[in-house]
Amino acid sequence: MSQDTQQPPILSLKGRFNRLTFLGWNCLLLIANLLIGLIFISFMPNTIEAIFKNPNSLVVQAVFILPNIVFFAFTILFSIKRLHDFNFTGWMSLLLLIPFVNFFFVIFLIFIPGSTTYNNYGEPRDTQTWESILAAILILLFIIILLAFGGAILSLLTLSS
Repeated sequence: MSQDTQQPPILSLKGRFNRLTFLGWNCLLLIANLLIGLIFISFMPNTIEAIFKNPNSLVVQAVFILPNIVFFAFTILFSIKRLHDFNFTGWMSLLLLIPFVNFFFVIFLIFIPGSTTYNNYGEPRDTQTWESILAAILILLFIIILLAFGGAILSLLTLSS
């Protein structure tokens, strides 16, 4: 990428995300989500109990749902930028709203490489070092979760036989 090419701001619907940038920003989003959850639990220790006792309470629903709406909006934004890397329209990010399809759509966004040259959405964006580190952390986390899940299934299978 030439040095005179300025990338659009991260929170803009313009621009592109390659695979590592996409994973890095999603890892940052996951960390933020976990931190906000820890803050809720720390400063409002009865929140979890209140959610189970009063699931229809407007306050409980607001505390539980509003942050998730914000995080989902960021997920849509990052998906739009990732789709731009394929030279696809951002409207395809609405596939995230369709159950089961969304799983395969995310797999597509993670594993299929985007275009390496200029396209309708601009120049490829260089991945920052911190984005690569967060992407590696997220990949390792997924591997650990898959291994733990696979181990749990194997232990259930051996117990049942």
